[in-house]
Amino acid sequence: VFRNNMTLAGADAFQIAIALAPTPKWVPAALVNSGLVRTARISGKIVIVGLSEGGEEVYQDLIQRRARGEEFQFDPVSKEVFALGFIMGGGMGLGGDIVSSIVTRSRDKMSSEFKRQFDADVARFKEEGFNQSESELRALDEIAQTSEGAEIVKEAVEETKAEVTPLAEEVPAEEVIPVPAEEVTLPAVEPIPEITVEPVEGVVPTEPVIVPEVPEPIVQQPISEPVPNITQQANDDSIVNVVREDAVLAVPEDTVQKLTGLIEQAVPIREVQEGLKHEELVRRSGRASAILQTTEGREAFARSKSALRGELPKADFAPPELQMTDLEIKGLFNQIKDSNLQFFQKLNTAEA
Repeated sequence: VFRNNMTLAGADAFQIAIALAPTPKWVPAALVNSGLVRTARISGKIVIVGLSEGGEEVYQDLIQRRARGEEFQFDPVSKEVFALGFIMGGGMGLGGDIVSSIVTRSRDKMSSEFKRQFDADVARFKEEGFNQSESELRALDEIAQTSEGAEIVKEAVEETKAEVTPLAEEVPAEEVIPVPAEEVTLPAVEPIPEITVEPVEGVVPTEPVIVPEVPEPIVQQPISEPVPNITQQANDDSIVNVVREDAVLAVPEDTVQKLTGLIEQAVPIREVQEGLKHEELVRRSGRASAILQTTEGREAFARSKSALRGELPKADFAPPELQMTDLEIKGLFNQIKDSNLQFFQKLNTAEA
């Protein structure tokens, strides 16, 4: 009943069902340990958002996936993150102040018996691990299962809605003072004389002779500032193209082949380098072990640790990126940037 009445304040059935669904007792502790939640209550009013930055990211991801119609399953933790985001006003249009107002108004309207039941339910839910605001919501849902309780909750929701809704309607629009336009006198335009085309002697045209208008040629000029590719249709007859200068740089096939070859050459060289490092570490470990066995006291550990330090040997090897020109590298990155890959695929490809 309370869930249905909450739709009057701007929430749909799915959001409310998730917010008030039963939660395993271990979930609140898991949420706190995960760092996804951050709640506080001062003087009966929620003044801190119920999710941390990490929790907000999880919550927004759940909203976007639901908006895209993707199929996904709520695990207990993500379900509670979604519920807290909904209850605390994490983007669903139902703020913590509104929920607090509904709870307070409902309790004020309750009879003494209902108040005792409500307080007892709040205490019970808090013992199960819920915070104050969640416990009050669930206790209010218990009260709303009765006809009298449902009427109380409905009245509280209606009163809260009546207070919240006009706020958006009563904001005065910014006054715009019209500025009188100055009178502008345009110079008289002389009429264009008609052009008469004399017919060629000996030729009888079947239709009137018309001098066609020759449109100015469209010049495609690259600009120096890096702006996105724009194709703007000016009218039905002409198209204006603005092209970024470095977008016309096509990556030659031999550049890709060059990079591929350099990487293939680097693989065995790096294996050689790893072998050199391993041999040196084995040698240093043996020396450090001998020092530890033959030296007394704290000095034994200090000298043993010192024997392990120092730069490890490197193979004679030039990284592939140092064997390519700046223009080649720029072209490769632009090719990745302008490709049809997804955003994170572009980042991962560029990083690789």
